[in-house]
Amino acid sequence: PGVSEFAYDVSSVQAATRLQAALIKARAHQGRVLIVGGGLTGIEAATEIAETYPTLQVTLATQGTLGGALSRKGAHYLRQVLEQLDIDFVEQARVTALAEDHALCADGRTLPFDLCVWAGSFRAPTLARESHLPVDSRGRVLIDETLRNPTYANMYAVGDAAAAPVRMGCVSAMPMAAYAADHLAAQILDEAPVSPFGFKFMVRCISLGRRRGLVQLVDGDDTPREKIITGWAAARIKELICRYTVWSLYLEKRFPGSYQWPQEKLAHPTALATARPLVQ
Repeated sequence: PGVSEFAYDVSSVQAATRLQAALIKARAHQGRVLIVGGGLTGIEAATEIAETYPTLQVTLATQGTLGGALSRKGAHYLRQVLEQLDIDFVEQARVTALAEDHALCADGRTLPFDLCVWAGSFRAPTLARESHLPVDSRGRVLIDETLRNPTYANMYAVGDAAAAPVRMGCVSAMPMAAYAADHLAAQILDEAPVSPFGFKFMVRCISLGRRRGLVQLVDGDDTPREKIITGWAAARIKELICRYTVWSLYLEKRFPGSYQWPQEKLAHPTALATARPLVQ
């Protein structure tokens, strides 16, 4: 409750532009900025804001442990950068509601703010549930190993809308979309079926302002390794990866089949085995 009324976000260019205007206004009186959400979006928003508007008092609230998905080295470096940028962080703070000037936590704590940025966890689009498709408990379409819905064989679900056994995000959404396109092309051309979708993780990239970054190396199943790249080099890697998401579209159009991704066989999508469809 209260998010739509009292919080900004960075979900679109328009939303980010509104936030920028509010930050400039808050800077005039050294306002307090609260970022809710300790995931990649929250971390990147907090560091960008603190670096760009150093007079603001920035606080990052997370319902878990800051950097909990990183290695020991990665989490240590993250905390180090936040401290250097004078960003306060509050852990184990599950925000349940927002008011005009404070956030209310499940344990009764209140976090004051002049401006709040909401960077909560991913939610699947509501279209599938509203269309009465078989979905899991998070509203994601149930799929098989070829990303097709088992009830409707001609329907594919990719990205955040699909109940795939991989972390939600651009890193997996683009390969899933490319795979589905290949699968459809093979059907249209009456070619041999495409093999089951395969994917493996390699890194997690975090922008920590314009001058620093953190690249966390991971195993194929997204388990963090005790190997990281930091500082300017990591920031450049992050920037290159962001640009590649756009470049790859142009390259694929010019050179079909040029887009590739690291692959290994995935376990059968857990949604089919463990999630009871909410709609029959």
